[in-house]
Amino acid sequence: MTALPPSATFNTNLLLSGSSGAGEPSIRTDRFGRSFVIAPIGVPAGCKAFRVTHDGSASAFLGFPDHTAGGGDCDWAIGPQETAALPGFGAPSDDALAYSSLTLANITTGKSNDGGTTFGPPNPYSQQVAGDDRMWMSADPKLNSLGFADVYMTYHDVSVIDIQLGVSRDGGQTYVQNGPIINNTDVPPPQWQGGINSPPDPAGNGLGNIVARRSVTGQLTLYSIFVTPDSAQDNINQGLAGTGNFNRVYEAVGTVTDLPAPTAPVISWRNYEVFHGPLGARYDRIFPITAVDAGGRVYAIWTDGNNILVKADATGTGWNPAAAPSLIPNPAGVNTTIMPWADAGKSGVVDLVFYGAQGGAGAQPSPQDDVNNQWNVYMAQTIDGGATWGVFKASDHIIHTGPICIDGLGCNLSTPARDRTLLDFFQVSVDPTNGAADIAYTDDHAAPGSGVLYFTRQCTGASATTGAALINDCKVPPPPPTPPQGTTCPGPQILDFLNDAPNNYPGGSGQNMDNLDIVNASFGSSAGSANIDVTLTIKNLQAPPTPENPNVLSGLWSVY
Repeated sequence: MTALPPSATFNTNLLLSGSSGAGEPSIRTDRFGRSFVIAPIGVPAGCKAFRVTHDGSASAFLGFPDHTAGGGDCDWAIGPQETAALPGFGAPSDDALAYSSLTLANITTGKSNDGGTTFGPPNPYSQQVAGDDRMWMSADPKLNSLGFADVYMTYHDVSVIDIQLGVSRDGGQTYVQNGPIINNTDVPPPQWQGGINSPPDPAGNGLGNIVARRSVTGQLTLYSIFVTPDSAQDNINQGLAGTGNFNRVYEAVGTVTDLPAPTAPVISWRNYEVFHGPLGARYDRIFPITAVDAGGRVYAIWTDGNNILVKADATGTGWNPAAAPSLIPNPAGVNTTIMPWADAGKSGVVDLVFYGAQGGAGAQPSPQDDVNNQWNVYMAQTIDGGATWGVFKASDHIIHTGPICIDGLGCNLSTPARDRTLLDFFQVSVDPTNGAADIAYTDDHAAPGSGVLYFTRQCTGASATTGAALINDCKVPPPPPTPPQGTTCPGPQILDFLNDAPNNYPGGSGQNMDNLDIVNASFGSSAGSANIDVTLTIKNLQAPPTPENPNVLSGLWSVY
């Protein structure tokens, strides 16, 4: 029996204070209903972390968990509250919160066991493979025999673009190498192997997220998703052409045999083809995503650039690759879709988010590159196992105008460089306390080319954990303070906000740096001059470091 979900509404979108320069946020929600957001600002600048209140009305900047050791990519995993603590950590008081932060050479990892109030020392060489890219994380919902959360992390080995798996048995602080998830018997290496010198190396593959699920019998199974070229020859041809038109979708299913910790579990991987699309189709618009609901039903999700495509299977092993996927209906006017992400709840219920655009032509092969695109955040929801979907707008304003480049570093290498402000993905997390969808996304509508992070929470509609109607517990964020009024010329034309100099730079903890505060500014120009002269008055321009800010070695003031 099919059923459309009731209409969903979302809270007034909350700007995460201190998120300037960040993009592609990962989000997880703990057992108290508080959301944690982490996002990179670039190597070696690190990953910024935030905590959002359950009602979606306020956020707190948590600093840089990685101590700015990475910042190429970031991700979270959240597991149950641990019953053991590593040396240097206090007694656990919240769900295990593990992070990862990328440098090209390796992956920095670490954890918090007190809701992000403190993080332990970062581990900058957590993986045993040198040369890594784009990691995804998931935690076992059950503690291991030592009282820690097991965390599973997939990532690309850039030497051959293999998809590796690392396993942590101490809650995400340290990892041991577990091996690749691609089974060469199921998918021949010439079809999926690539290299960092493409071209002339073959194109390789595109990896998606990882999900850890325990069945009612207690069996732990891992699920991941990846896409490949059509054949070995297509892999070579696309490498030479510098394209990534991956048209074959695979579900990787890993059966876990546990061993007493700290010994790593034994994992047996099989790969099942979900869909074999036409040659030249591009399904890595980024990324392919998998979700698994409480009943064990597995969902494979991707986009061709115009529509979100979905297939579902009862176990993740019984796909018919010739069967066409379902198309999630686009909202009125939307003809371009990219960056899907999903999280599942009770049996048959999945929340799926994506960026959707209207205003452009939606023309292939690159509808996302249309200069007339106007982008919003949308959530699709199914409550009948993927048979039908409702689609709802989650952003309360246009978040970006123009192209979104999804070609990774190729965007930066183009002449001229193409717009990659929103980076490569955004995420949704189901609140375990009531089943509401929590969404974090990147936005540059106020200052094109300068990304910030926003958060919104589902207020009404269907709960992902119960399927029943949500009780609206959203709280509208307070409006921003009224700016102080300027004065007439000659000035000062701009007066000062209080407490508006947060230390959001590497090593900072978000504290207000009052001595470095700009207290007023004047703008002028000499007669006949083409220049604008800006005069800034700093409250106390003493040479750093200062007792109040011992980590600050220099200051940077910007005028817009």
